[in-house]
Formats: sequence, structure tokens, C-alpha cells
Amino acid sequence: MANKVIYAELETRHCTAELFVNGVPIPAVRKKSGYDKFSVTIQHWLVSDKNELTLVVDIDGDEIPSLNAVPRQKKAEKKAEATGRFVEYEEGVISSPENGRILGQVSYVGTDDETDEAPRVSSVSVDLPVQFGRWLWQDAPRLTLDDPTLAEARQVLSSVQDALFGNSLDKMLALVKVRWEELDRAYPGRNDANDRAMLGGWLAELASDPKRLIPLNPSQHDFRLVAGGRIIECIDKDYMPSIRIAEEIEPDRWMQVPYPVYLARIGNALTVVR
Repeated sequence: MANKVIYAELETRHCTAELFVNGVPIPAVRKKSGYDKFSVTIQHWLVSDKNELTLVVDIDGDEIPSLNAVPRQKKAEKKAEATGRFVEYEEGVISSPENGRILGQVSYVGTDDETDEAPRVSSVSVDLPVQFGRWLWQDAPRLTLDDPTLAEARQVLSSVQDALFGNSLDKMLALVKVRWEELDRAYPGRNDANDRAMLGGWLAELASDPKRLIPLNPSQHDFRLVAGGRIIECIDKDYMPSIRIAEEIEPDRWMQVPYPVYLARIGNALTVVR
């Protein structure tokens, strides 16, 4: 697997949709258009067993993430089509199915749908050629988003942002220790010393430019439980991760770069696992 990488891909036509891998959402298509596609590396969410690929079509893209799949009356859009898939690519190739090997997929076609309730959910279990061992989050307890848990999650999130902009490599590595070590297993061949040096340089860069800091906005948080309730996805009502970093892409033109954070209870503490 060292020279091949598995991606999750979603293609949609004339519909909204969200794709889940083992219960973890991949970026959603919130607005209908003639065609949308995204492709992301997914090995860090794959398990050494059956992997669940779940396609949720006709999400309510105008609703916040935690409520986008509440059942509602809606007839099928006959032009709607959607496909979610696992694809294995050689490293460095353009991620398009014809350039890789499709390992499993699930599809939806509106012309075949006579139901009148949304969202429309399809799933498939796929045996994938991975042996990463068991991830810590797989044995984490199922959570509830009660007030104490939410307060703890907000505190961890705040600590991560403080470390990002505090130019403290040791503090940052301590906070993301589980994620760091498990990503090494998911993507063999990483150079740990080089990665640490790059992270240290990036933290120094962030700390030197206050304009890069986008304050957390708790009023916009919409944390949701994923992975069967074992993980908290720290996102906001706009579907973006709660931590964002300002990036100047050209003079006086800025964009928000997401910094995803997923938490699970490891031992007695909520911990960054992805």
C-alpha cells in the first residue's frame, strides 16, 4: 500500500448529498447543480474489516449539519443522480475513476425512486485491502452531547487553536499525539522528522502574523456525533470546521482554510483523534 492511496469520492447531478465512511461525513454537496464532485484521501478513516460507505441523497442543504437529515416529505427529483465510491490510486495521479481502481461504490438514480420522503439513504459494505490495525476511536465509548461534554469539547478546541497560534511545537504535538501516530500507520512512508520540522515552521509562521487568526465563534458551533456516536465532529453551522486559518491568496484577498478536529474519549479525556 506504500505507493497507493485510497480515496472516497462523491459525484452528484441535480441533487444535494452527503457521503459517510464508517459513519464519518465527508464534505457535503449542499446546493443542487448540474454536476458536483469531490475526492479526498480516506485511509485514516478505514478499518481492517468491512468498511461502510453510506450515500445520503436529498439532505436539507439549507439546514444546519446536525439537522440536515431529519425526515421530511419530498418527491424524488427525476434528474437526480449520485454515486459514492472507494477508489485506489497510484500516488501522484489525477483522482478520476478511470485513472484508478474502483473498490466499491453505491449509487442513487432518481428515475428509479417512487418514494416521497427525504433524505434517501443507500449503503454498501466493502472489504478493502488495508491492515492498519485497530484505531483508538473504535473502542471509545459512545457519547452524548450534554452540556458537560460540549463544554469539554469547546475547551479542547480552544486549546488546539491556542497551540496553533502560540508557536509551541511540543504543546501542539501533545494535543494531537493520537492523530499524529495513527496517521503514520494510515499513510506509510511519512518522514516523522521532516513532518515535525514542517509543522514547527508552520506554527512559527502563524504566530508571526496576527491576521491569520480567525477567532472561534461558539455561537456558530454545531458539533455533531459521528462514527456511531463515538466521535465529535467540531464543525459550525456553515459546515466548515470550527477552526479556520486566514490565508492571503493574493494581495488583499483572503480565504478561510479549514483545520478539522475530531474528538473521542480516550481514557477519561476528550482527545483529538483526527
